[in-house]
Order: sequence, then structure tokens, then C-alpha cells
Amino acid sequence: MPWSRETSACKQCQTQQLQHHANGLCRTCYTRNRTRQTGRWPSYLSGCLMCGRSNENANYRSIGLCKRCHTMANKAGVLVFWRTEVEIRKKQNTPQAMVVLQRIAQTVGSERAAVLLEMSKDLFTAYATGQKKPPKPLLGEAIDVWMRL
Repeated sequence: MPWSRETSACKQCQTQQLQHHANGLCRTCYTRNRTRQTGRWPSYLSGCLMCGRSNENANYRSIGLCKRCHTMANKAGVLVFWRTEVEIRKKQNTPQAMVVLQRIAQTVGSERAAVLLEMSKDLFTAYATGQKKPPKPLLGEAIDVWMRL
């Protein structure tokens, strides 16, 4: 009697000692493969944003981080920053400053954000909504404000 309908042994470890589980694999190999596949990396990311490990070498958790870095960022309380970084990567055609300004506005409101960046509310709104292209130095200022929130 064959080990499974399609194979005579586990496709990965070649054992016949353990029972067939699924996809031509024993339970041990099937579980190992499923653990590696948990969470698929988004197409716009080539690896973890924090540690830089490639998506072949790290399991994806969420918001652009591998499992290890996500746990560290969660304990340090900086997950909000990484969510913004992922938004920047996702919207590659959108100016980075615009994404950061939108995040600041979502967090503290546009009036308070304008005060923090020392500009009028109308100008802040124009930059954040894309009506006006943000100047390059504004990105650095916006990130500084974002990190202080």
C-alpha cells in the first residue's frame, strides 16, 4: 500500500515512518513549510524595513517587518513609525513628504500639525492633499515632527 495516493514517501524528508498529512508531506514537514509561509511579503517590499533581511530569509509579520523586528518594534512602541514607512513604499509615485504630512494630520489634526511645522493651515492642507508639491526640505522637518509625536 502506498504512503499516500500520489507518493510513496514524504516529498521533503523521504520518510515513511510518519503518516501522510497533506500535499505529499508528513505532518512534521507540512508544519515546517506552513510556518515558513505564514505571511507573504507584499510585492513592493524586498525584505524587512528594519533589519534589511531579504524576504527569502525572513518570515513576514506585518507593516513591512519580519517577525523578529515586529516584536522588537512593538516592545519599543515604535510600530506607528513603521506603518508610515510602509505607506511611503506603497505609494512610490506620491511625494514622501505628503505621506508623512497625512500621517501627522491623522494623528494630531491639521491645525496642530500646521503649528508644529510653523506654517499656515491652508498651506499645510495644500501640501498634505497634493494640491501643492511639498518642497524637499519639508520632508526632513515633517519626519522630525512625526518622530516627536
